[in-house]
Amino acid sequence: MLTCKQCGIEVEENVAFCPACGAAIESVAESVIQEALAEETAEEPAVDTVPVEETVEEPITAPIVSADATEHKAMAVLAYLGILVLIPIFAAKDSKFARFHANQGLVLLIASLAVNIVGNLAQMILAPFAFLLAGLVGTLVSLVGLVFFVLTVLGIVNAVQGAEKELPIIGKFRILK
Repeated sequence: MLTCKQCGIEVEENVAFCPACGAAIESVAESVIQEALAEETAEEPAVDTVPVEETVEEPITAPIVSADATEHKAMAVLAYLGILVLIPIFAAKDSKFARFHANQGLVLLIASLAVNIVGNLAQMILAPFAFLLAGLVGTLVSLVGLVFFVLTVLGIVNAVQGAEKELPIIGKFRILK
């Protein structure tokens, strides 16, 4: 039999709290806590162990870029910068990669010039008669100019990556052979 240190009543050994005052019986409480701690330390958390051979990942392979593309990337980028398209046309005649991007850049330049010329003529003709319509044409030309800018960025990205991807909308047209 154990005695409660709080009120002094005798309690049985398997009681954790005194029935009279509710105080914890230290010897039982301590033994319960120690048993719980012993169980926690005895159980180790389960760790998944994977053999080293299974953790080796496949190597990431970059797309294969030809030597021509690697050598003429700068020329391909110049092809998308307006009149600078003439540099790869004349300086890299033998490069299939530079020639492809020069064609894309030339088509983009011609389309851009055509839209700007037609749009400006339409604005000049409409301005004296229908000012609002002329403004609408100017806005439309600006939006198409934004599309051409996006196409230019796509072309430059393709050139830098060494890819020969046609530009959307205008990429199918061939001027250079």
